[in-house]
Amino acid sequence: MITQDKEIGKRTLRAFVNDDTKLIPMMDEFEEYEDNPKMTKKYNRMILSNLIQSYYGTYRLIIERAKDVDTSKHDVIGSITMTQFQKEEIGKLKSFITSQLINMDRENTPKQCELPSYFIFKAQDSKMRRGYGSYYCGGYYEKGREYGECNYYYVTGIELINAK
Repeated sequence: MITQDKEIGKRTLRAFVNDDTKLIPMMDEFEEYEDNPKMTKKYNRMILSNLIQSYYGTYRLIIERAKDVDTSKHDVIGSITMTQFQKEEIGKLKSFITSQLINMDRENTPKQCELPSYFIFKAQDSKMRRGYGSYYCGGYYEKGREYGECNYYYVTGIELINAK
């Protein structure tokens, strides 16, 4: 489902992940280009609609492409893969978010807020699954993608459902 966040001006894909979710088609949808000459991405970010609960509240994750995010003012702490998220192996991620929420004024936090630090989120699309090894390029070999490589994203914020 695509939504336009008017206050931020970003096109958002909302996705729910469970045991039956086909992750590759979901990431293909997120990485899809619009049909225009500028080859712009269809979505700027993804909100994972899974509700995550912690002592400090209930929230959803906001994910953006690593190449679109300026990390110069943010620490990057920890990482998780989409498969780990699907299997609910999210202990480190929940600890990270909790550490971010402790220092926030949860009473006056907007519904969608940026986190002071980011968390790496790794996922594959269908291009990553194929892999194509090295190729010859004008007198030398250029290293290509290998099977199983991942795209990097950051958990840059949360959509706060309720704060405690």
